[in-house]
Amino acid sequence: MTKAAPHAQKLVGKNILYKTREEQLKAVKERPAEIRFIINPDREISLEAIRLEPNTIIFIPNPDEEMQIEAVKRNCFAIQFIHNPCKAAQVEAIKQNASTITYIAHPDKSAQLEAIRSNASFIYHIPNPDKEVQLKAARKEWGIVRGLKRESEEMQLEAIKQSGYTMRHIPAPSKEIQIEAVKRHPFSFMFIPNPDEEVLRMVNKKTMEELCGLNSEIVDRIKTMSKDTQIYEVTRNCHYLQYIPDPDKDVQMAAVCCNGYAIKYVKNPPKDIQLAAVRQAPDAIKFIANPDKEAQMAAVRENGEVIKFLPDPDEDIQVAAVRQSSLNIIFIANPCKKAQIEAVKQNGLVLKFIPNPSREVQLEAVKQSWKAIKFVHNPDKEMQLEAVRQDEISLRFIDNPDAETQLEAVKQDYNAMDYIHSPSKEAIMHYLLSIPQAAQLLQDPSYDLKWEKENE
Repeated sequence: MTKAAPHAQKLVGKNILYKTREEQLKAVKERPAEIRFIINPDREISLEAIRLEPNTIIFIPNPDEEMQIEAVKRNCFAIQFIHNPCKAAQVEAIKQNASTITYIAHPDKSAQLEAIRSNASFIYHIPNPDKEVQLKAARKEWGIVRGLKRESEEMQLEAIKQSGYTMRHIPAPSKEIQIEAVKRHPFSFMFIPNPDEEVLRMVNKKTMEELCGLNSEIVDRIKTMSKDTQIYEVTRNCHYLQYIPDPDKDVQMAAVCCNGYAIKYVKNPPKDIQLAAVRQAPDAIKFIANPDKEAQMAAVRENGEVIKFLPDPDEDIQVAAVRQSSLNIIFIANPCKKAQIEAVKQNGLVLKFIPNPSREVQLEAVKQSWKAIKFVHNPDKEMQLEAVRQDEISLRFIDNPDAETQLEAVKQDYNAMDYIHSPSKEAIMHYLLSIPQAAQLLQDPSYDLKWEKENE
C-alpha cells in the first residue's frame, strides 16, 4: 500500500515506507523530495534534504531558523516556500537577490533596509515602510517619493536636497519643505500648490521672469494688450497669465490648454477651465482649491495617482482611481470598502496595502489570487477553500487547515497530501481512493490491513 500511496502512513501516524533513520537518510540523499514521505523527520534529515534541494523546505512543517537560512543560502527564491520566514532568512535571501522581498508578506525592518540598499524602488513592495527605510531610499533615489502614500517629512527633505522636481509629488508640503526647496532649487516654486507668504517673498518679479522664461517688456505691457494678443502670448508661454488681472475666460482657456499648471494663476476657476487643465496635466488638480467632482473624475481616470492630491475623495472618485490601476489604493489614506473591493478584484495582492481589510475584502482578494492568503491572519474556512481550489500549494500558508479544506485540496489533486502534515482520516481515504493501485487494494477483500489494525 505505502509503495502505491506513500501518504497512507499518515493514517497510522508512523513511518512504514522508510522505517529506520538510516533508511530515511539514504532516501533523501538519493532523492531529496522523499522527505515528504517521512513523518516527523529529525533535523539532520531535514537539513540534508534542504542542502541537496532547497525547495524541499516546502514539505517540512515549521522549519526552524537554521533550516530556513540553509534553504535561502542555497537558493534565495526558496523564501517563497517559507510561511512567515525568520528575520535572518529574510535578510539572507534579499542579500542574494533584492527582488525576493516581494515574496515576504511582512518584511522585517532589517530586510527592508537590505532591499533598499540594492534598489530604492523596492520600497514600493513594503506596505508601511519605517521612517529610516524611507530616508535611506530617498537618499538613494529621490524619485521614489512619487510612489509613496505617507512619506515622512524627513524623507521629503532628503529628496528635495537632491532634486527640486520632488515638489511635483508632494501633496501638501510644509513651510519648512517649501523654503528648503526654493532655497536649493528656485524653479521648484512652480510646483508648490499654496506657497507660504515667506516663500512668496523669496521669489521676486525678476526671479519669476527668469524661472518662467518671460520677456520683461511683455510682462509690463500684457495687462493692456488686446484679448487676442493676450491669447497669443499665453499660448506661447502660459506663465504670462499671472500678470493679467482678471483675465478673460478665453485667455484662461488658452493658457491651461497649453499647460494645465497655468490654472494656478486663475482664481476660482469654473468647471470647464478645471477640466481643460486636468486633461492637459492630471496633476494640475493640486492647484485647484476645491475641484469640481467632474474635474476630479477626469484627473483620476487619466492618472489615478493624482488622487493623493485630493484630501477627501468620495467613493466614486476612489473607485475610478483604482479602476485605472489597482495599485492606486496606496495613495488613498482611508479607502472606502467599495474601492478596496474594486482594487483586490483586479489584483488580490494589493491586499497587503489595505489597513484592516474586512473579511469580505479579504475573501475577494483570495478569489482573485490564492497568494493573497499570505496576507490574511487566520483565514476562515471559506477563504481556505477558495485558495486550495486554485492551487493546493496554498495549504503551505494556512496554519492548521480545516478538515473540509484538506478534503477539498485532495479532491483537486491528491498530491496536495504533500502539504498536509496532520491530515484528517477523510482526506487520507480520498487520497487512497484517488490512486488506482491503492483503491484496488482497498477493494480487494483478500488485502490484509494488518499494519493498520495493529495501531487501532
